[in-house]
Amino acid sequence: MGRALMLKDLSKAARRALVDLATALPLGDPQPVPLARGEVAAGGVDLPTVDPHSMAVRGWDNLRICGELLNLDGPVGGYNLQAAFSTGYAAGSL
Repeated sequence: MGRALMLKDLSKAARRALVDLATALPLGDPQPVPLARGEVAAGGVDLPTVDPHSMAVRGWDNLRICGELLNLDGPVGGYNLQAAFSTGYAAGSL
């Protein structure tokens, strides 16, 4: 595996292209979530656009996301932490 490319090594045009790609991600509409139903606000990347096995964003090469970047919420009691750990594991397991 080659050396990882550092953000500081990108040209200004390449950084601008990266920002444009990131801002083009399809996001859900933020909505309040009652505390009894969840402890995070929904509004991340829509779940249908993410492969649940690899956490890869469909249509994007080599982009995997996890945790609170996803449009999900859950009941209070550690469920969101478990979702973050599980999706992080899936995203990091190539």
